[in-house]
Amino acid sequence: ESFKTDQTFASIYIPSTVTQLGSSVPSVFGTVAHPELAVAGNLKEVTVSPDNSVYKSADGAVYSKDGKILLFCPAGKKGSFAISGGTESIGDFAFMHSALSHVEFPDTLSYIGVHAFYKTEIVNVEIPGSVTTIGNNAFFNNTSLQAVEIGNGVKRIGDSAFSLCNKLAGVVVPESVEYIGKHAFDELGTFIRIEGTDVEIAKEAFSNLYSIIVYGHTGSTAEAYVENDNETNPDSKLRFVSIEQSIKVTDIELNVSSVVLNKKETFNAAATVLPENATVKTLVWSSKDPSIATVTQNGLVTAVKEGTVEIVVKSPDGASAILSVTVTDDGTVSDFVVNDEGIILEYHGDEESIVIPRTVNGIDVTGIGDGVFQKNK
Repeated sequence: ESFKTDQTFASIYIPSTVTQLGSSVPSVFGTVAHPELAVAGNLKEVTVSPDNSVYKSADGAVYSKDGKILLFCPAGKKGSFAISGGTESIGDFAFMHSALSHVEFPDTLSYIGVHAFYKTEIVNVEIPGSVTTIGNNAFFNNTSLQAVEIGNGVKRIGDSAFSLCNKLAGVVVPESVEYIGKHAFDELGTFIRIEGTDVEIAKEAFSNLYSIIVYGHTGSTAEAYVENDNETNPDSKLRFVSIEQSIKVTDIELNVSSVVLNKKETFNAAATVLPENATVKTLVWSSKDPSIATVTQNGLVTAVKEGTVEIVVKSPDGASAILSVTVTDDGTVSDFVVNDEGIILEYHGDEESIVIPRTVNGIDVTGIGDGVFQKNK
């Protein structure tokens, strides 16, 4: 817990002589026994000496020397992060409290550790079929998470794996899954589709307090689970529907595939679900890097700063489409907002060092208002 409450350091260098980082690397930067407590939230990069015999670093994250285990990714890192190819496991607590908006998993990955993504800001998760185990509490308390695609290959979804993910509308459990743990989807919004016929489903895998439709095959363990829950809990809101009556979303069409916007300019992206008679037409919009462009759940894209980013729209059924957004900056739009008297009222940039301008939109800057930079870390 050497750096657990530190909000100062943005980067740390680990020399070749340091071969023991606490009981685990995440434990150095937070309290793994109580993950709800503070972490080193400003830390964006850890660099390890190439001569270190135990650890290595890539893109600011710490791996085992052989690159097979991702041990720690700093909580202050933002935007999109691609886990290095060849990684086989994500260590326990590795992304705890991460500010990342998107993480790309390699097709070499087989295991996602306990509390690996505890309380992150990720909106959309795509777990490849190479993964066999999603550990207990792996995505616990991810209140920003709205879409999860579980690849056909996953066998075990651990206890509380997606517990308290209260914005997760629905999920498809592929045929490969053999076990769904207790409280795995305890705050699911609308539906769960279980494609296997003989899945072991732990008690209270999903809450009966919500009106959830459980799609499954007739005669399956999914049907038996709902029937038993309805019999033992008169107030249960779970309902079983034969999977044959559910029509999956197979494709999503966008009104455009790419768009160029100037800073602060907006664009209304529109998506069409196919087939038109799909059972669940809910869509989730997300930006792989909100620092470049953001998107609302109605598809309104807002350009933030110069760069290129992918906007993803996804169905809980797994179908998705990508809008490529290029943001330009012609210098006519300021990150500062001033009133008629020249007092700076707001700042919308994310630079780590700034220069107070002499003028904004033709108005001489005369002062700085209270709390203008409080949201900037």
